[in-house]
Amino acid sequence: MTTEYQGPQLAAEDVTREFTVGGRMIQAVRSVSMAVEQGDFVALLGRSGSGKTTLLNLLGGLDTPSSGLVLFQGRDMTKIGAAEMASLRRTTFGFVFQSFGLLPLLSAHENVELPLRIGGIARQEREARAKEALGVVGLGHRLKHRPYELSGGEQQRVAIARAMVHRPSVILADEPTAELDSANAKTVFDLLGEIVRRDRVTVIVATHDRAVMEVAQRVLELRDGALDKQPEAQEKWAKPKGKP
Repeated sequence: MTTEYQGPQLAAEDVTREFTVGGRMIQAVRSVSMAVEQGDFVALLGRSGSGKTTLLNLLGGLDTPSSGLVLFQGRDMTKIGAAEMASLRRTTFGFVFQSFGLLPLLSAHENVELPLRIGGIARQEREARAKEALGVVGLGHRLKHRPYELSGGEQQRVAIARAMVHRPSVILADEPTAELDSANAKTVFDLLGEIVRRDRVTVIVATHDRAVMEVAQRVLELRDGALDKQPEAQEKWAKPKGKP
């Protein structure tokens, strides 16, 4: 009889990531330990060069640590085979990037549907799920519009719909508001918060935008690759909107 895993969904244990640049060793992430439970909205907050994108890539299995462990449901991600890791990225993880990454010749619906097409999902189901995802992000009326016909905020919402169309349990977003004005940035953060509340999806956002603090349940600040240990920068907790 197997027992269901009860620990953190994602965890980093004393993780360091080093790169060699111009013959000099750079520690992009330094001895980071953290744990993320299912249904958390966690913000990795920091300036450019603080290591937040590198840490996000490590948590998503897009990179491997130089030392330490990154665990997904208790499993060392470096021990997961390439085929299974690719499957996890297609089914379990959703990724949202600073550059929207939409294919310019495809409509919003076609861009969102594409991961399902690649995954071999039957046409009727993938069309229905793409339409549903665009409805969730408030773009059900823009299905046939191509990226150049959409605003920056709308394009990022299409990217979020694409990230969630395969119904992942984790969404990782790297600077999702960097190219947006403050109003559209708030819309994107609120949308990610709503996805957390509605579907208990885990969302981890790497950002320099402090507006995320109004929505995220937890905020971790990074400085020079390490979690900031100053009292004023300790892990912050916020009450999720809509919860008692």
